[in-house]
Amino acid sequence: MTELVPQASAPVDTEQRSRSLRALLLTVVMTSLLSVAEGVRNVVSMEATVAAVTLGVVAGAATSSVLERSRIRVRNDVRTTAAAFVSAAVTALVCWMVVPTALLGTVPQFGLAFLWGFSIVSVTRDVIRPKLVGLMDT
Repeated sequence: MTELVPQASAPVDTEQRSRSLRALLLTVVMTSLLSVAEGVRNVVSMEATVAAVTLGVVAGAATSSVLERSRIRVRNDVRTTAAAFVSAAVTALVCWMVVPTALLGTVPQFGLAFLWGFSIVSVTRDVIRPKLVGLMDT
């Protein structure tokens, strides 16, 4: 039942920049953690890996753009957490049904590429572009 309302002293741009930088930090941490696992380092097929990484980057960038435009407001933390768990379970089930068993090794690579695509687009939109626009205006 908690609503996240932006504070009057903190502009929305600062909050968006902070979220984007946290997403980038999470991406760096997840990359280092997932790169330790042997399954991520094994290349099942070069073509499948390139396809997974390309699709991951494109899907991450598209997701970042869509979520930025929709501006979803969190009204209930429990409901949001439950929705995240259900979404993760549904995504895992779809991957197991759609991706052939021989190519399941590309799923973690897709996930990392998705995180990088999402983070890079978010940081570019919320941090780098405003700085460049500010430099060009002065």
